Amino acid sequence: MESDSLTGKLLVAMPGMGDPRFDRSVIFMCAHDADHAMGLIINKPKDEVTLSDVLEHLGLEVEGALGARAVLDGGPVRTDRGFVLHSEDFAAGEATQTIGPGIRLTGRGRGR
Repeated sequence: MESDSLTGKLLVAMPGMGDPRFDRSVIFMCAHDADHAMGLIINKPKDEVTLSDVLEHLGLEVEGALGARAVLDGGPVRTDRGFVLHSEDFAAGEATQTIGPGIRLTGRGRGR
C-alpha cells in the first residue's frame, strides 16, 4: 500500500491560489502526516540574510565564500526560526533529522 504522506515531495502553488503567503511558491515537504505538516519554501531568496547568519544561530561556523551564499525565505509561518535543508553528510545531533534518502534538515531543536 502506497503512503499518502507528502514528506520528501515538492508542492507547487497553483496560479491564482489566492493566498499571498504562498503565491508562486515551491515547497519542499519536510514532514507530513495526519497530525501535522512542515514544509520549506525553496524558491524565494531572502536578500538581507546570508548562510553565515543562519549557521551562526545554529552554533555553527562557516568559512570563505560559502557563508556569503543566499538564504531562501523558507516560509511565512515561523519567520524567527532558521532551518538548513542539506545532504546526509552532515548531522548536528538532535538538531538534525532525516527527511528521506540523502536529505536532512537541521534547525534549533527538532524542527518539526
